Amino acid sequence: MGIQFSPTISTNGDDAVYYILGKSLASGQGYHDIHLVHSPVTSSYPVVFPAFLAITHFFTDTPLLAKILTMCLGCLLTLASLYLFRI
Repeated sequence: MGIQFSPTISTNGDDAVYYILGKSLASGQGYHDIHLVHSPVTSSYPVVFPAFLAITHFFTDTPLLAKILTMCLGCLLTLASLYLFRI
């Protein structure tokens, strides 16, 4: 099993998109792709996880706290799934 934890945002997958959408929500700009030129409203990602990440932007602008919070949430959901689906 390989585990990778880096304090920077990865451009593989949706990591950066969710982080940027969370930053947009935390800064009061709405649910917009603020990394694009005209900041269009996004509709291809659900709002729950970026809203969860927006909480971390109130404490710090570094992605490390968001990654730690995501890792803890993943562990909690794995444990909850284990207890829910055990036979």
